[in-house]
Amino acid sequence: EIVALTPSTFDAALASVRENYPKAATNAMMNLIDSHDTNRALYELTLSGDTGLTQAKERLKLTSLFQFAYMGAPTVYYGDEAAINSPSLANGTNGPEDDPYNRAPYPWADETGNASVYGPADTAMVSWYSKLAAFRKAHPSLRGAGTFTTMLTGDTTASSTDNSSYAFARTGGGETTLVLMNNGSASNTVSVPAPAAFANGKVLLDGISGATTTVANGVVTWTLPARTGAILYL
Repeated sequence: EIVALTPSTFDAALASVRENYPKAATNAMMNLIDSHDTNRALYELTLSGDTGLTQAKERLKLTSLFQFAYMGAPTVYYGDEAAINSPSLANGTNGPEDDPYNRAPYPWADETGNASVYGPADTAMVSWYSKLAAFRKAHPSLRGAGTFTTMLTGDTTASSTDNSSYAFARTGGGETTLVLMNNGSASNTVSVPAPAAFANGKVLLDGISGATTTVANGVVTWTLPARTGAILYL
């Protein structure tokens, strides 16, 4: 069983790993969600009570948003970008068995065989990963030796509207981006202290939705639907 983390315990876990390595190593680390040695991400992100794979795919999108915005190099295990569905065997002879289910073939539409066994490839998810990759390429604050600063752990604030939200800023290459995430099952409204580059009156654009907000009184206010995120920049 994987124990759920609150925003503050998630932040503490990240900080602990960063403290164990030189910054140069952190900047170069290979950020994996899953691999041939683990269960498939979509399988792990499916929870009791979900309706099909809808919520699991939303969690995969949110997880990959973090993967592409965090320090290090996002490394995608083949098929995650297409949301291939290859559940592990939960009750095998030796307990949970991830192998060989995690090695399912990619559901190529132009190859022989039945692409529906593990697919077909989710074109919306493919577009999502492409968007994340393009955004990261276009924004130097998310690449290289930029800084990382925690801006909000919702479970530690006085507000009751942000309990499942987490926010951090990345600065580098002459720009700053503010990443917001809500992994909860309900909408969250967050009030995040504005990074130094985001002065009052500045209009911020979300690289995911295209929506905007204006910095006021040193605060960035945003509403995050369940299991979604945003990347705000000038």
